[in-house]
Amino acid sequence: MIKFFVLLYVLILTASANAQVVDVIEYHNQEPFVLDEAEEKGFSFEVIRLLNELSEDIQFNPVVVPKARLILKLKEWIQEKCPTQPVSAPCEQDWVVLWTMPKWGWGKSPRQRYLWVPLFRDHDVIVTRRDSAIRYTNPNSLIGTRFGGLIGHTYNGIDELVTQGKIIREDASLEAALIHRVLLKRVDSVVVQGSAMKYLKRHILSDDKMNQLRISQPYFQEVQAEAMIPPGRQDVQFVFEQLVQSVAWQALLDRYDIEALVP
Repeated sequence: MIKFFVLLYVLILTASANAQVVDVIEYHNQEPFVLDEAEEKGFSFEVIRLLNELSEDIQFNPVVVPKARLILKLKEWIQEKCPTQPVSAPCEQDWVVLWTMPKWGWGKSPRQRYLWVPLFRDHDVIVTRRDSAIRYTNPNSLIGTRFGGLIGHTYNGIDELVTQGKIIREDASLEAALIHRVLLKRVDSVVVQGSAMKYLKRHILSDDKMNQLRISQPYFQEVQAEAMIPPGRQDVQFVFEQLVQSVAWQALLDRYDIEALVP
């Protein structure tokens, strides 16, 4: 019996050693996706554990990096210098980017150049102080004000006005920090992801602080969060497609109050 368990242990170690490692890159270092990076707590880490349960040949490894560093890592891809087949550095295909969209800064024709798997629905909102004169209807509503964004993130419609000098942009690294800047009147408005705003409202911000804030209607933008996968990794795409069809995935969305895609 002891020999059996020893053999089983060796087989497990061998299988693990032979598995391909794929970095699952999370640049949304915010609630509810990353609650505690050191302890690997949060929605993104639970998703990666589900991926590993679904795949014997691929070991999915969580990597949390700022958007600016991710852009640097994928620079060759973004500049269209990488072929579609696996090659050596800097064009490896051992990565996948979570919770993103084609229009968020991945170069020309990203929908055609990468593999994509839709995962869930979300939206971005403009958050201001309740006593602010801003009544958001579109990016022009922010002209002449100070806008708070996340470092490395793009905001279509707002960035153009920043370039024209019509909006002053001041960045922070976390959405919770952006909210506090609004409360302290250091910036006039910020963009916050809806799922993050719900979590902050329920678990972080007091009722008093929430009562000082106004959340825009209409939304700044509707979001279909997707996994972006290198073009030669149909095997990774297949695992993600299995994930979104699983009962465990739906249960995870429900637990974190994240909106599923409409069939």
